[in-house]
Amino acid sequence: MGFQENNVKYLATLLLSLALAAPTVVNAQAASVSERDARFLQAAANSGLFEMQASQLAIQAASQERIKEFARMMLVEHEKIDGDLKSLAMMRNIELPIDLEGDRQDTLDALQQDTGAGFDKRYVEQVAVEAHKQAVTLFTEASEKSEDDEIKAFAGKALKTLQQHLQHAQNLAEAAFR
Repeated sequence: MGFQENNVKYLATLLLSLALAAPTVVNAQAASVSERDARFLQAAANSGLFEMQASQLAIQAASQERIKEFARMMLVEHEKIDGDLKSLAMMRNIELPIDLEGDRQDTLDALQQDTGAGFDKRYVEQVAVEAHKQAVTLFTEASEKSEDDEIKAFAGKALKTLQQHLQHAQNLAEAAFR
């Protein structure tokens, strides 16, 4: 065999070895994720999904322009957080919810039935303020207690954004319903 033929065989063998080893590396990493970290990623996904779906609805149904503006900001910023979250979960082989769970779906269903001022009030109170309070609590705990350095860093970075959202939401509630 010639030099070039040996190199081709070597590269083919190397690529095959790497391809076969890759799932093992991913599974080894996934196995090392604590139950707490896996639950955090799933809860964070459910929280973000809720806020994004409710904000899409608010863009169409809110009667106050300031609420629509807040909802647009929520969509943009939560999509960034969601992208990072999905990447972390995929690298760790953690399955994230694709549908809302529990009371989040009930709240979204109620929002879909509301119109005008009733919609505005429910969205601001239950999504903008209350959901962000819950998210801040969730992300604070993960930023302090996660056993995975990347998850801890993600939670800390997202926490800053979520705290800003909560402050903005509280200001919105005051301005919209004085």
